[in-house]
Amino acid sequence: MSKVMPSFSNFTYRLDSKSLTIRSVQTMAIVGAALLASVAASKTSADEVTRWNQIATDASTVANTNPLRESAVFAILHVAIHDAVNAVESRYEPYLPRTSQAPGASVEVAIASAAHSTLAALLPESKVTFDAAMEETLRTVSDDSKKTTGLEVGRAAAAAILAARENDGENHTVQYTPGTKPGEYRPTPPDFKPAALTHWGSVKPFVLNSSAQFRCTEPPPVNSPLALADIAEVKAIGGSKSVTRTAEQSEIGRFWYESSPRGWNRIAREVAGTRQFDVWENARLFALVNLAMADGYIAGFETKYYYNYWRPVTAIRERGDSEWLSYLPTPPVPDYPSTHTVAGAAVATVMARFFNTDFISFSMTSGAPYPGITRKFWSFSEAARENGASRVLCGIHFSTAVNAGYIQGERIGDWVFENALRPANRPAITASPVSKGSTTAKVNVDSRGIILKGYDAVAYFKQGKPVKGDPKITSSHQGATYLFASAEDKGEFDKDPAKYVPQYGGFCAYAVVNGVLADIEGPDGFVYKGKLYLCGNKAAGESFNTDLDRNIEKADANWRGLSGS
Repeated sequence: MSKVMPSFSNFTYRLDSKSLTIRSVQTMAIVGAALLASVAASKTSADEVTRWNQIATDASTVANTNPLRESAVFAILHVAIHDAVNAVESRYEPYLPRTSQAPGASVEVAIASAAHSTLAALLPESKVTFDAAMEETLRTVSDDSKKTTGLEVGRAAAAAILAARENDGENHTVQYTPGTKPGEYRPTPPDFKPAALTHWGSVKPFVLNSSAQFRCTEPPPVNSPLALADIAEVKAIGGSKSVTRTAEQSEIGRFWYESSPRGWNRIAREVAGTRQFDVWENARLFALVNLAMADGYIAGFETKYYYNYWRPVTAIRERGDSEWLSYLPTPPVPDYPSTHTVAGAAVATVMARFFNTDFISFSMTSGAPYPGITRKFWSFSEAARENGASRVLCGIHFSTAVNAGYIQGERIGDWVFENALRPANRPAITASPVSKGSTTAKVNVDSRGIILKGYDAVAYFKQGKPVKGDPKITSSHQGATYLFASAEDKGEFDKDPAKYVPQYGGFCAYAVVNGVLADIEGPDGFVYKGKLYLCGNKAAGESFNTDLDRNIEKADANWRGLSGS
C-alpha cells in the first residue's frame, strides 16, 4: 500500500522578498486537482478526547509551560487516553503492554480518568480545573458499575505511562560551555540568556530508538557560499528594522510564534472536529500527533547541541552589523535545526498518513503571544512549510536550519506512524500475481487522447527542452497519442517507445511523490538517468529536483498503487 504524505525532504526554502504569501510548491502544483479534500473549520467536538485536549491546552497556557515540556505532557496525556479506550475495546495496539481489559467500562469515564490522573500529576497547579472537568463527566454516567470500572481502567493507563516516563531524563542537568569561535553558538542579544534545555537531547524518546536516530547532516561550514547566502537572507528580511519584509510576512512570523504543541493540537482539533470520528480514532490521532511532536523536540535538540551552530544575530553582528536584532526574540538555544520546523513537519506527516491525504483545508487562529490572527491552509504540508518559513521571517533561524527541520520532522513522523498504535489484529498482506505484458496504468491525456500537452517526447532527450509537436506527425502507444516536431523524432519513438514515454503516465511527478495524481500545466519536464519526468509547473519541478533520487523512490512506490499496475 502506498504512503500518502507530505514530502519535506525535497523542499528548499529561500524567501523571495517580493512574495506576499508563502504557498507550498506542492499546493501550487496540485491545488486545482479534484483530489483536494476540503474540510470546513470547526471549533466544536463531540467527544471526551478533544475535550480533554482543550482542557490540557488551556492549563499549559496558564502555566506558561515551555514547548518541550509541553510536548511531553501532551504525549503522556494522550498515550494514557489511547491505552484506556483500547482496554475497554481493543481496536489499536496499546502504547504499553496491556495488563487487563475492561469491556464493561464507560469509555467516557475511562478517558476522563486517564486524562485527570495524568494532568493532575503533570500540571498540579490546575488540579481544581481538572477535578471540575472530571465531575462533569461522572455526572453524565448513571451506571455505577460502568463508572467504577471506567475510573479504574483510566487510572491504570495513566499510572502505567507515568511510571514508564519516571526516569526518562527530563530532570537531568548537562554542563554546557558556550562557544567562542565563528559558527559556534553563544548567548544572543539583547538579553544574552544562557543556553536553555541543554539536556533535552538526552531525554528518552517515546517511539524513536534513540534521539540520534535521525540526526541531521551537518550545517554549512562558516564562510561557505550557502552559509553566506543564509546570513544575507536573514539580515535582509528578518531584522527588527527590515524594509524588505512585507506586512503579511511579518504577520506570518507572529502567527507561528506560538508554542508548537498548542498550535498543532488546535489544528488537530479543528480538522478532527469535522470528521465525525469515534473516540478510538480520535484517541489514536491525538496520541500519534503528540508522540511525533515530543520525539521531534527530543531528536531536534540532540542535533542542536551536537552541532552547536550559531544563531543569525550572532553571525550578522560578527560580520559588521553590531546593532542588528531579530524581528522577534531569538530563543536561547542553537540554530540548527529549527525544532519549531521539526515539530510541524512531524505532525503534518503523521496527519497526512492518518487521513490518507495531505490535501485537507482548514483555518486556524493563533494564540498567545500574538493571538487573533487567522490564516487558511490547503494542506497540512503547506501549514508546516509556512510554520518553518516563519522562523526566517522572524530573523531567528537560517534557511538551512529550516530545511533540515523539514527532513528530520518528516522522518520522525513516518517512523512514529509506522511503529506506534497500529490497528489491532491486522490481516496478513499477501502478494498477488501480476500478468506480464498487460497494464492497467492510467495515462494523462487530454480530451483528444493527446499526452504531454502535445509536446514532443523525443525532443526532451535530443534537445534537452520541450518542443511543440506537429498534429500531423503522430504515433499511438498504450492508449495515448504522441505528437512530434519531425518525422525523424517519430521514427526514433517508433523504434523504442518505452525509452521515451514519460514516467507515471505523464502525470505530475511531484504529485505522485505525495500519493496523488494531478495534471500538468505545461511542458515542464526533464530527463534524468534516461527517463522523462513531467511536473505540474516550474515550482513543482524545482522542488522535485531538490532530492531527485529520494523523490523518485517515493514516486515509484506510490505509482504502483495509483496506477493499478
